[in-house]
Amino acid sequence: MADPPQSTPPAAPGQSALPTDSSDTEVPLTTLFEPTEECICPFGDIILNADDGFHPPQKLRVSSCILAMSSKVFKALFSKKFAEGQAGEGRSAETPHEILVKDAPTPLHHLCLLLHQQIPVADNENYISPAALLELGLVADKYDLVEAIRLQVHSLLTDTASKDDLDDYASLNKLVAASVLLDQVAAFRHLTKELVLRRPTIQAGQFDDQCLAYFPSGLLASLFSQQSIARQEFTAQITALIEQFSKASAVANAKGDVQKLIENLRSLDLMPLNFKRCNLKQLLGRLASVHIPLMSVSETISKEKAYHGSLVYRNGSTAPADYDEVWLNGGRPRYRRDSNGSLHSHKTEWEQLPINAPTHITVASSVKKIGEMCVGICLDCIQDKPCRVRHTHCWADKWADKWGGFDGETWDEVHSKIDIFNEADYPGYWDDAW
Repeated sequence: MADPPQSTPPAAPGQSALPTDSSDTEVPLTTLFEPTEECICPFGDIILNADDGFHPPQKLRVSSCILAMSSKVFKALFSKKFAEGQAGEGRSAETPHEILVKDAPTPLHHLCLLLHQQIPVADNENYISPAALLELGLVADKYDLVEAIRLQVHSLLTDTASKDDLDDYASLNKLVAASVLLDQVAAFRHLTKELVLRRPTIQAGQFDDQCLAYFPSGLLASLFSQQSIARQEFTAQITALIEQFSKASAVANAKGDVQKLIENLRSLDLMPLNFKRCNLKQLLGRLASVHIPLMSVSETISKEKAYHGSLVYRNGSTAPADYDEVWLNGGRPRYRRDSNGSLHSHKTEWEQLPINAPTHITVASSVKKIGEMCVGICLDCIQDKPCRVRHTHCWADKWADKWGGFDGETWDEVHSKIDIFNEADYPGYWDDAW
């Protein structure tokens, strides 16, 4: 008699039942290494197989027409001059042709999404990372697509710069390098301004080699010069604040308040200034919070008017003297002795002297003036190119014949501005309409 079929034992609570046939779960080993395919364009006739040998490969279905119209490199690649174009001559949306490209999948994926008017930010992400923007810049530069994605990249860079932690030096460095590769003038100026404000010092050793390779020559020197000018202005403003307060306290007979101000500056690490420990952004925030002691509620104070000669006191004199003068000096009239030694009756004269003490408005003005020193670098000026974004100062000491970004009318205005590299006095040299 045949043996009865053996039943599968029931699964324990909390466990799934074991498969009865191993063939149902078998997956060919080769399929585990097959690149995933994403359809970026439903009518695409090209499949780009991105495989750089370091990352898992990925296939992207795109439109050859969109790529060819955007890039001369892709236009040549899809033509009959190359083997890839000859092999895919009969390609269509029904029978797309696959082309192997040795690029990292993620930046190429982002680039294709931008070219097909799609957003390269995943639903679970808030913004595209600085590292991804730098890789995007490398691929866009390789395929000559910087101009084609200029507007989209401007939005991406602006969004990342507003949401990412710019105090992270590595991220900020990558954003600056990405703005150079992607030729973003406004973003470059904003990000270099953040470098001046957020880095305690500007040195080549603080930047990784990958970013330094894409920085324009002379960028670090310009950043260092701009930061040094801002530091000089910071020191000058602190000195002027103490000097103005000291003079005001002498007028208001409140010399003890000077020590209070100095102690407040010391508690905020503003006296002495330590630029190596704190960056300019931190110091500006502390300067804005400085507490100015109140000397007087009035703007002026009555002071005895200065006189020439010396004053003497005499008792029982019959010389004329004002009653108030006698009363103020304990019943003794005062006389003024002139240069000849003769005595003359003296009457005190009073005058109203302005206290002219610094206030919170003075401090806010100092913060604004120091901030004007940190304006960032013009990407076109640093590369000896005509400026595409108008501003009123050239960030390089090379006027000569190399620089001709403005017409004759605006050139006189620009050329009349002071050169901060050669002038000790530098009031606000950038206009708001840069």
